[in-house]
Amino acid sequence: MRRDLRRWLLHEPTRLLERHIHDLAMSDDVLSNGAEPAARRRPAARRRPAAHNVRLVLGLLAVTALVLLGADRWQAHREFDALLARASAGQATVSYAERRITAVVDYASPLLTSASARPATRAGLERLVQDAAADRLSAVRADRDTAAATRVLPWHRAQQAARASYVAYLDAQYRYLESVTRDVDVLWVRHPDLTRRLSAARLAMAAAAAGSSEARRVSSVLGVRLASGPTGGKAPG
Repeated sequence: MRRDLRRWLLHEPTRLLERHIHDLAMSDDVLSNGAEPAARRRPAARRRPAAHNVRLVLGLLAVTALVLLGADRWQAHREFDALLARASAGQATVSYAERRITAVVDYASPLLTSASARPATRAGLERLVQDAAADRLSAVRADRDTAAATRVLPWHRAQQAARASYVAYLDAQYRYLESVTRDVDVLWVRHPDLTRRLSAARLAMAAAAAGSSEARRVSSVLGVRLASGPTGGKAPG
């Protein structure tokens, strides 16, 4: 009995190892010989993962496109808000300059516009008006430069047009004030160019608005008004 057990212990592991090696060889042979026919028998099963990956990639691309579109719209709205804020500040500066000049003109009248005023007196009053205009040149220039520096993405054409149009209006206002510093009679001449440029800026800014509420904000900030001298006509003689 012990002899049989010893014999079994000596030979059985070797037999089991040989059987395991034989089974492995058979399985490799089956796989190598049966892989191609199995692929031919199940083409849909092999294509299914590839189709799933394509749908997954297309879905990710669609989500990415929506995210980018939303971010671009948010940036365009942000640019519009910045431009309108610059326009609001610029209009406040222009209005203050006009009120300042008008106040000095009212103080200097009627001698300023009287043909019978002494030349020295008239020259002194004119210098007061010219100084009032010169005092606001730097503020208008600063607002102009700030508006021109407003960041707008290259493909946001409406915002770019709004920025360029309002900068052109402030350039015209700067030239107008400069002309007053040289000759106060400019105040009593109508300036349709200022009105035209302001109207163009308002239309360009409205074109950049995303909705009716923003368009109303544009009208509130850039409402077109006549840009002329204190009396809107020739100085009385």
